[in-house]
Amino acid sequence: MTLGFDLTADPVRKGLFGYRPQDTARIAATIAGLCAEDIPEIAPLVTTGRQADGTWRISIMPIGADLVLAPEHGKGLTASAATGHVGPGYHAWLIDILDRAAQAHGLKWVDSGAGDASDETLAAPPSGDRTGYFADRDLEQLRFRFREHVAVEAGTAVAEWDNGDDVVPFGTAMPVVPAEGGQCIATLRGPIPRVAAECARSGSDEDAQLFYPWWEMPMPGRGPDKPTCLNLAEALLWVAFPWRAPLSPREKAVAEAARALLTRAGPGEAGEIPVDELETLMLTETPTQPRAEGIGYLRGTVTRALDESWRIRLPGWFRRLPVDENGIQGWWFEDREVHVLPIPLDRSAPSPDPKALLAASESEIAFLQGDTFYEGRISMHHGPSGAAPEFTGLAVCPRGKARIWILFPGSDASEWVLRTFGSLRMLAPADLPDLATLIPATHAQGIRA
Repeated sequence: MTLGFDLTADPVRKGLFGYRPQDTARIAATIAGLCAEDIPEIAPLVTTGRQADGTWRISIMPIGADLVLAPEHGKGLTASAATGHVGPGYHAWLIDILDRAAQAHGLKWVDSGAGDASDETLAAPPSGDRTGYFADRDLEQLRFRFREHVAVEAGTAVAEWDNGDDVVPFGTAMPVVPAEGGQCIATLRGPIPRVAAECARSGSDEDAQLFYPWWEMPMPGRGPDKPTCLNLAEALLWVAFPWRAPLSPREKAVAEAARALLTRAGPGEAGEIPVDELETLMLTETPTQPRAEGIGYLRGTVTRALDESWRIRLPGWFRRLPVDENGIQGWWFEDREVHVLPIPLDRSAPSPDPKALLAASESEIAFLQGDTFYEGRISMHHGPSGAAPEFTGLAVCPRGKARIWILFPGSDASEWVLRTFGSLRMLAPADLPDLATLIPATHAQGIRA
């Protein structure tokens, strides 16, 4: 279970069909304004965007902990967030933000009762706030819940390592996960090696704090203390900065927010953060592949979520392209591009048999990995800058399929092309994350980098 909350409120002005869009938009704007007011250092990163399903997503920082407002047809408004990978201080701060927004708009938040009471491991209360904090405002009990959560996640990681897995994400809301790194838990503060993770199973306060950037409780109406500012800067640089020259205003804003948080933390408090490298990159105009050493998952290969089930491994420093009108997602850097389109299966038709597809394939490239069939071909793509090789592939498993297009410079990149194609995987049903906490690949345009 991912810690977080789902709270509901009665509409401010309820029409025949529930909330009007402008009501939710105003509440989202108020929440975004309060976040930026409390932590002015991250103000450029705080954005709001309306999703295709009518919900509003408030992106506070690109660390996988957005606040979502969902107006329900003929009912009230639901506010939800996943906080289990950020910390009890962040959880308490968001509740305080919602309290102040409710006061500004004449709302009264109530517990939605959406918690998972069946999770006996955490003895979760039957509550929309899975920590119980919204109801009791008990800070010590909130910390206890987060310590308990670390112990459970560490135990799960040990089991996965024993089954042959290496990098285990700290919850399903982690925005990015390194593809390599030995046996560790990938947290917002960097990888926690197996030895430290096994110690954290004891549930001690000291061990738990290693997993969270925001542990301490904020004063009402105020943002994080100085040590937390340092941790949040570290988190941004681990999961959201590609450690090359910024290629977009969003990437530049991440670097500037991290630098501002470091300034708020105080002189000489940078710890292991390579401040000189950060400053140099912010002044560099031509991006190059980052050096491998140093903090930052995006220095290496990372696993990207395409939707709730498909994953692909790509260099972390590739820049994301806007999702096009057909739902095709893309990344590029220098002379390489990768575009992927997950395709839902026709549930009325029989599930495809990967082995039969392999036997019938006449493609020059065809192979089987587990229960997934891969086939592809190479042709010449003629674009504005001239002709270049293009790989076109299709991955099919009994639960879905995905198309991929890769533009690359030539034969020297052929091994990378096939490795990228083969990394396109669909999660097994048992490994699928909680959809309520998954950060969608198709953010609203105002949120996307």
